[in-house]
Amino acid sequence: MARDALDDALGGPSAQCRIEKYELTNHSPEDMKKAIDFLRALKRIHILFKEHNEVQSVSKRIELWAQKLEADMLTQEKQLKKQMLSSMGKEKKG
Repeated sequence: MARDALDDALGGPSAQCRIEKYELTNHSPEDMKKAIDFLRALKRIHILFKEHNEVQSVSKRIELWAQKLEADMLTQEKQLKKQMLSSMGKEKKG
């Protein structure tokens, strides 16, 4: 019963809230990192209770979210570089 409450608190609303905030706002890496941290805590709980299927499921979700974060960060970095180059080109012309 206590484990279910922890499971719901860490894996359900908390992580989901963070991922929704990340997707709907400015893609702040801190929101996604916090969601991944919640999932890692949930994974440790499943390990303690020897729930191997749940450990694998949460591990896959952690991996997917980490890959998404990395891809999004690379995209943001490329966009920032593109903006900087664009603004530098405008300064040279003006």
